[in-house]
Parts: sequence; structure tokens; C-alpha cells
Amino acid sequence: MKIESNTAKSVYSRKNDEKGFNLYREHRRVEPILLERCLELEDQLRRQTAELTKAKEERDVLLREINHRVNNNLQVISSMLRMQSFEDDPEAYRKFQNRIHSMALVHKVLHESENLSSLNMATYIDRLGSALVRSHNLSRGQVSLDIDIQDVYLDLDSCVLCGFLLNELITNSLTHGFPNGNRGVIKISCRVDGGRVGLHVSDNGIGLPADVDAHSSTTLGLSLVKTFVSQLGGTLAVRPGPGLCYAIEFPHIKC
Repeated sequence: MKIESNTAKSVYSRKNDEKGFNLYREHRRVEPILLERCLELEDQLRRQTAELTKAKEERDVLLREINHRVNNNLQVISSMLRMQSFEDDPEAYRKFQNRIHSMALVHKVLHESENLSSLNMATYIDRLGSALVRSHNLSRGQVSLDIDIQDVYLDLDSCVLCGFLLNELITNSLTHGFPNGNRGVIKISCRVDGGRVGLHVSDNGIGLPADVDAHSSTTLGLSLVKTFVSQLGGTLAVRPGPGLCYAIEFPHIKC
């Protein structure tokens, strides 16, 4: 009985040894195949990464070139207008030129930025506001800008529309809000909250005449403002002063 038991153990042990040897042999056979396949996949991943990196670099160069050319073309248009000039209506010429500048500045800031899909509104609004103040040839320090912008980035389309909006509202304040050399401040703030952008433009000037309703006004500037707000899918509210306060809200498109 004991001999049979030992024989059974011997047979079992031999079978285990054979099984282990077969597994070892299979492992030795498969190991180089797997290693070769891993190296192939690693090389393929490296090549695809290089191709994607190259494609992104080429795309960025192309976008920068497009922005640069658009900006140059808009500058050419502005220069042609300056040469032609509106001799009978220099104010209309200045407004038209500032509208072109607001669009050109979008492409200029994008061209200087590392991110070509969205625009830093703090940088854009600061430069746009300063350019508009200079264009009105006001006495030094007559009107100052108080800009309070969070870390807000907008897509290109939204930024162009906001540029047009800001151009009209700031121009309106500079043109009508501070007559006879009155001093004052134009405040601009921008926030993102709950998926919506809040853009506020206000001044402490003389405000609208008593017989003018901003919501029903048919002047070109305010008509354009309403059109741009509508294109943004937003809302416009005119709040009581002193001066004027325009509150605009629209959806924030994540870039």
C-alpha cells in the first residue's frame, strides 16, 4: 500500500514537472514575440505622436499666419479710409475706423498669444479701451478707465462681438458722457458665473437726456449693440446711474 502511494506521488510529481517545463518552454517561445510586438507598438506610438505634434505645429503656424494677414488687411482698409477721409463728417470716419480697429485687435492679440483658440479678455479690453480713449483726443486725464476683469477667456466669435459691443458703449460714453471737459471714469468689468459671462460697462457722466429711452433708442450705436447682444444669445439691461450702466449677459462657450 505504501509502495503504491509512493508510486502515485512520483507519477504526480513527474506530471507536474512536465507541465512546468512545458509552461517554461512556451514562455520562452512567446516572450520574444511579445517583446517584439511591444517594441513595434512603442515605435508606432512614437511616430504617431511625432506626426500629431508636427500637425499641431503646422496648424498653429497657419493660424498665426491667417491672423497676421487678417490684421494686416484690416490695417490696410483703415489706412485707405484715412487717405479717403470723411471730409464732411470726421466723426463718422473715426467711429468707422474704431470699429475696424476693434476687430483687428482681436487678431493682433491672438497672433501674440500662445493659445490660438481663445482670447484673454483682460488683455484685449485694456488695449481696446486705451486705444479708444486716445482716438478721442481728450485732455490728459479727463477720462480714465477702471477695468476689472477676471481670468476670462472667450472663443474668437464671441470676442469679436464683444469687441464691437465695447467699441460702441465706450465710444458713446467718451462722445456724450463728459461734455465741456468734464472729468470722469468709465468702468468695465467681466465675470464668468454659472456658465454665463457678465459684461458691465458704466460711467459717471451726465447720462442720457430725460426724453431718451436706451431700450427704444434708434441711434446706430445702440442699434448695433442690440444686434451684437442678440448674436451672442444674450440679454441687455440699462441700469440707473449716476451716468449710464449697461449690463450684458450671454452664454460662455468653453474653448
